[in-house]
Parts: sequence; structure tokens; C-alpha cells
Amino acid sequence: MHAQAYYGLARIAVLQKDPEVAERLFQKTLDSAPDDQVRAWSLVYLGRLADAEGDREQAVKHFRSALEVKDASAAAHQAAEQGVQQGSTK
Repeated sequence: MHAQAYYGLARIAVLQKDPEVAERLFQKTLDSAPDDQVRAWSLVYLGRLADAEGDREQAVKHFRSALEVKDASAAAHQAAEQGVQQGSTK
């Protein structure tokens, strides 16, 4: 339950354009043993935040970790794939 709450708060922080808080809350989400859906999306968002900060190496690590989540949704898997591929087109 805590993971879901942290995830929701992290998404709000993203919408409010507060990347530091969002990153911290997504990390707390991952530390709270979320289900696979929330784990995968948290990793995708962490990848996007790292990309926005210019840390491509860390972004790719997050995206690849999301791809390894066993029961990730197809949408999360696709978002992670796009995140990995995005760097190869720049």
C-alpha cells in the first residue's frame, strides 16, 4: 500500500514539474516493494527524469531495469523500449 501512495505522490510531483521530489518519491516507491506494474512504471519515470537531467547512462540503466520486470504491462515495456532507443537516435 505504501508503494502505491509513494507512486501517486511521485506522479503528482512530475506533473508539478518538481523532478527532485519526484525522483525521491519514485525511489521510495521502489524501496517499498511495489507490484510489478508499479515497479516498471517507476523505473520508466526514473529513466525519463535522468534523461531530462542529461544523465543518459543512468536513464538507460533505469529503462533496462524496467524491461527486466517480469509482469510489467505492455505499455510500460513499450515506454522502456522507447527510452532505450531514444538515445540511439540523438
